[in-house]
Amino acid sequence: MTVADFEPTVTHASVNACLSDSVVVLQGYPAGGTYEGAAVTGNVLQLSSNIPEYQLSYTYVDDNGCSSTVPFLVSVSHNIYEMDTAVCSSDLPFQWRGQSITTSGTYQSIQSLETTCDSLYILHFSVIQQPQLLVSEDFIVEQGESLTLQASGAVTYLWSPAGSLSSSSVANPTATPTQSTQYVVRGFNTENCFSVDSVKVLIKQHVDTTICDDDLPLVWYGCTFADTVSVYSVTSLVDECRMTAHFLVEGCDLQLVLPNAITPSKGDGLNDGFGIPETLQPFLGKPYVLKGGVTVL
Repeated sequence: MTVADFEPTVTHASVNACLSDSVVVLQGYPAGGTYEGAAVTGNVLQLSSNIPEYQLSYTYVDDNGCSSTVPFLVSVSHNIYEMDTAVCSSDLPFQWRGQSITTSGTYQSIQSLETTCDSLYILHFSVIQQPQLLVSEDFIVEQGESLTLQASGAVTYLWSPAGSLSSSSVANPTATPTQSTQYVVRGFNTENCFSVDSVKVLIKQHVDTTICDDDLPLVWYGCTFADTVSVYSVTSLVDECRMTAHFLVEGCDLQLVLPNAITPSKGDGLNDGFGIPETLQPFLGKPYVLKGGVTVL
């Protein structure tokens, strides 16, 4: 008896897979065959992010020992979107697809879709540190005096306001302010990240005035004058302006108010009089200025 060698009919459709599935379970017809190809174990294909398609084959052997092999293709939809981003530490936190990011690293986000493969977003994120900016201490100068501002720790600099500076783009400009000024400096590194600091230049303001000894004690911006000495000299910091005051203390004219009518005192029926009380006797011999411009000697 002669036995004809008929190959069995074997089919295996091409497969469209999503990378987000990670693995694909293969199914040929008739079932029970074997698979050949990269990344296949049994009937399971392990997907890899760098392989867009797989050339595989399916072999089936029937009960008579006849076999048939068919090739097929597994195509992988790579809905993967990668990006590299670097930000300055001053711009943290960085918002990305619902995540608040504060440190360097790799971050992922999956967008699930009903009709197509899910999309995988990958962010390679780097944080660039700000420069450690150092600046001069605050200054106190006389009107018209020039001084040198100083900044360090960065690559380039930008000072403002620039009007009273020799240059706004150097580390050590010369300042000649006409009024108390706060100079702000931005220091940039090579990645254009920057830090901000400031230097105050205070200009001394001089105040000269005369006060009466009977106005003592006098409080002037936290400084108290209580003694009847001839001249006070004191320095006080007021509203970021350095002020020096010289006060001359001396005896002053005494103002007396004279009644324009004499009436009986309440209760005693007697007319009132007026004169210089004993408390004012030490001032006798000095002119007394009456209201209305009348001077009594």
